Amino acid sequence: MVTPPFGYVYDERMLEHECGYDDTMRECPERMILIHERLKHDGLLEKAVKVSQMWMFNMSE
Repeated sequence: MVTPPFGYVYDERMLEHECGYDDTMRECPERMILIHERLKHDGLLEKAVKVSQMWMFNMSE
């Protein structure tokens, strides 16, 4: 069985995101780091296609 490729967008600038008005917001730099490190550790990023954040930005226009 052939596994289809998957893509991901990762930019360290995303780590600057913090929700200043809600302490319970789960999206925080530590969570992003943990997820990215786990994907690397498990070898999932080796087969993944890193999608340029600029490409994603241009697609939304």
